[in-house]
Amino acid sequence: MSYSSLEKKQETVGEMARRDYRKAEVFKKLGIDFCCGGKKTVEEAAEAAGLDVNLVKEALDKSETVNVGTAQHDFDGWPSSFLADYIVNVHHKYVRESTQLLDELSNRVAYKHGERFTYLPLLRHYVMELLEELHTHMKKEEMILFPFIKQLEQKNAGTAGSCGSFSTVQQPISVMEDDHNAAGELVKKIKDLTSNFTIPANACNSHNLYFKKLEEFVGDLYQHIHLENNILFPKAVQMEKAQ
Repeated sequence: MSYSSLEKKQETVGEMARRDYRKAEVFKKLGIDFCCGGKKTVEEAAEAAGLDVNLVKEALDKSETVNVGTAQHDFDGWPSSFLADYIVNVHHKYVRESTQLLDELSNRVAYKHGERFTYLPLLRHYVMELLEELHTHMKKEEMILFPFIKQLEQKNAGTAGSCGSFSTVQQPISVMEDDHNAAGELVKKIKDLTSNFTIPANACNSHNLYFKKLEEFVGDLYQHIHLENNILFPKAVQMEKAQ
């Protein structure tokens, strides 16, 4: 389905990425935020990214000539409980496993090269703030929101009683979305400081590894937030409405 046919529906970039991973790849390449900014239309997202909206639409249409293949996960087709477990076992696990390395690299590089590259101490501050926020955020999801979503799914199947201590699932979702927005602001600061993870000339091996790991980490975080904001959370809201 071409972008022109979708335009009438005013589909958001998050919805487009949810429906077709090829659209998500276009947004990634163009630097369009479809995770925290997933509720924007293409026009709004293009303007926010400083891009010509017509070029964005053209790229979206061209993406449909790419063979879909069979390697991509059908995240939207998964049960909510399975998707929540996937997020925990893949993305939450990745954050936890990456924390020590990012802590060590950010400290080592800032200590050794902070005088030459004066932004490094501030970069470490942003990185550590991001990690701290993510760890707190993940605990809230694992202890509160995800169990609530699983109870909703069980209730819809007729196998569970009441769902959590909130009047609506939208309450904890709104808190999680606020957390995502805060993380997105920190990522923007990190990308600005590093010129989008550009490795400086004559950077040492640790500096090189640090920036590569940061870029990898942010890429994983984008996918992590996309799965929650654009797929899991809307599914939970729809489940609640169906009761």
